Amino acid sequence: MDQVLTVPVLIGISIVVITVLFLLLKPGGSNGGRKQSKFPKTLQDPNVKYPLPLIEKEEITHDTKKFRFGLPSSSHVLGLPLGQHVYLSAKVNGNLVIRAYTPPSEGWKYSKGFVDADMIKDHLPPPASDVLIVMCGPPPMIQYACLPNLDKLGYKIENTFAY
Repeated sequence: MDQVLTVPVLIGISIVVITVLFLLLKPGGSNGGRKQSKFPKTLQDPNVKYPLPLIEKEEITHDTKKFRFGLPSSSHVLGLPLGQHVYLSAKVNGNLVIRAYTPPSEGWKYSKGFVDADMIKDHLPPPASDVLIVMCGPPPMIQYACLPNLDKLGYKIENTFAY
């Protein structure tokens, strides 16, 4: 190899080796620096169905219910990454019913509860011609909570988008 190319190649290889060593040996190791929970995780394998007991059932409206499930012990955490969902399945009147559910997370720093005008005012920019509100969620939430409250606060329908 040409003497002129040897030094830049050696420098490049050295940088790659040092970077790999740093990433492997830094605190947090190969988990990308994410904080590990000191509590046991319930949902460890996405391909396994975990039987969890139904602890509480609350009827919110005629077609909306709130379910609370127990974990294996009081020291367990669900272990679901923020914003991810689980599929709940049950036999209802002899039929298998499966629904996606996004539980509230321990690390959630925003509002909890029903979407109302106060929640929208606290978390969204005020209505303006250059503001677009993009919504994703269950259609009844969009139709009966988000859109009426956005309208009440003066957001124009052409500045909203739901999918």
